[in-house]
Amino acid sequence: MEKYQVEIVERLRKVIDIDADSIRDAEEKVKDLYDRKEIVLNHDDLLLTEFNGKFGKNFETLRELIISEYIREQKRNSESIKAAMRLKKQRLGIDTDKKDQEMER
Repeated sequence: MEKYQVEIVERLRKVIDIDADSIRDAEEKVKDLYDRKEIVLNHDDLLLTEFNGKFGKNFETLRELIISEYIREQKRNSESIKAAMRLKKQRLGIDTDKKDQEMER
């Protein structure tokens, strides 16, 4: 049996109504209240929880694996589209090799 690491990430969110002269002033006031611990976020403010599995010795995250697989799939799709276009040109009698050679000159 192997050891795995799973990262747990929680995101909390709370909207504070505050009187201020500008949005920047409002942010500064709320930050000051938060820094003085007059605003405290807790489990009631939970927005979402993520679980990110890390695999083997490389500690590659599940998200990185999914992204790399998505990119590989997009490349395969791109190659399939190119092959289909070549086949269509062949069926229409368009000589792609001659056009490619002309473009190289």
